[in-house]
Amino acid sequence: MASSSYCTRRAIPSDAQWILETTARVQAALIASGSLQELAKPSLDEVHTSIVNEDVFIFQDVMNNTSLGAVTASLFCPEAGHGSLDWGVGSSEKTWYLHSMMLEPAYQGQGMGVLFLKEALSLLRAKEGAGMVVLDCWAGNGKLKSFYERVGFVLHGEFPEEGYRIAVFVLKLDSETGHNG
Repeated sequence: MASSSYCTRRAIPSDAQWILETTARVQAALIASGSLQELAKPSLDEVHTSIVNEDVFIFQDVMNNTSLGAVTASLFCPEAGHGSLDWGVGSSEKTWYLHSMMLEPAYQGQGMGVLFLKEALSLLRAKEGAGMVVLDCWAGNGKLKSFYERVGFVLHGEFPEEGYRIAVFVLKLDSETGHNG
């Protein structure tokens, strides 16, 4: 896979419907695999608001002009449903909550997700500077947990949720070197 064939960019309003359709496809694939992982089910208006706020990144096949993935990085704000105070993160520095990460099912398992997430984090760091990125996933999804560790996230802890446990990961962004600390 040549990385020059793919790029990560900020979402634009015309991406909103594709994001909703892809959310449904990826969620169906997760359910079919037996995963308890749940993607947020935003409304079209919520997706548009996130796009206008420049919170959404799109992973694109440049040669075919095809969108392959999306991820949202919102300010960590438990009151708005972006994270939880129970996790004990996000109080001392600028913190973003990474959520709704998805890649078209046909493109999963080929290393594209790692490339996409690293590029999205680089764009976030370039615009926002240093800080911390927090995400969560179903604790029973070993494959996804390993994926986040390959990108550079560190397991912060596991926390009870309604009938299952979630794993919370953190990554520090360094504005000068571009690396996690």
